[in-house]
Amino acid sequence: MLRDRSFQCVLFVIPLALLAYALRPETARRDDPDGIFWNKVSSPAVHDVVVAGDSRTLQGVSPQAMIQAGAGQKILNFGFNAACLNRRYLTAAAEKLDTGKKRCVLVIALTPLGLSRHSEAASNFNWYAKASGPELVFRKILTPIEHFVEPYQFREELKKVSVSHAQRFPDGWLASYVNEENSTLMHGMYRNILSKSPVAPELVADLARCIKEFSARGIRVAVFRMPSHWEHQQLEDEVSQWNEAEMKEKMVSAGAAWLQFDSRKYKYYDGVHMQASSASQFSADLAVQLQAAFK
Repeated sequence: MLRDRSFQCVLFVIPLALLAYALRPETARRDDPDGIFWNKVSSPAVHDVVVAGDSRTLQGVSPQAMIQAGAGQKILNFGFNAACLNRRYLTAAAEKLDTGKKRCVLVIALTPLGLSRHSEAASNFNWYAKASGPELVFRKILTPIEHFVEPYQFREELKKVSVSHAQRFPDGWLASYVNEENSTLMHGMYRNILSKSPVAPELVADLARCIKEFSARGIRVAVFRMPSHWEHQQLEDEVSQWNEAEMKEKMVSAGAAWLQFDSRKYKYYDGVHMQASSASQFSADLAVQLQAAFK
């Protein structure tokens, strides 16, 4: 009898524990800062357009806004916090494209930090991609449960009193809503990191090789520098050894279309990450440029 009750107790407690896990505050989601990592990596190869990049892309590109602007029917934001634009990551992004379609496009959003050795070491994508064994099973089981209960969370009420909040979308976009902006917030951190770990020539060279290989497989590639506040962009230029003209030449020579954006059109709550409204506008602009580049 005692054993039966213990078993019933376990059956009762486990669902509650999983529900508590799923309903935990956003700030407690330390195991998966992107929140939808497993959804992205397990996404099938059905997309017309896949956008790759770091946290600026994660928060700055709305696939739905791109679709509404005519960039395609199935678009995936494959951005991750601290993503490094290395071969492993770019290959994973390209694998989400439907290469049976002649017009599939891999969009690569460049940042100096994303092409640094610091990013290569800190990359959340690399870290999670290495998960295996019990850890992998544990994460894959919990993530669907978390998303199943997502609609029942109390986020909407919290938004009314929160200074800032984020909304995750199944297409990979993490929309950020912030009431206050500080365009110089990230200056100290970026100056410290990029002065010690500037743009790595080896990563740039391998990026160019990847673009050539993708192009040879019939995948069209578009590349651009992800916009940021003009003051922050100036800081990056000074400390990261970023050379825009040289980067453009290398990417175009490798077979990519180079896109150009006016960073002053958009708002950044910390100097680098876009507000949700600006992300929607930027995404529409991105769609227009993609259509012009690949007529």
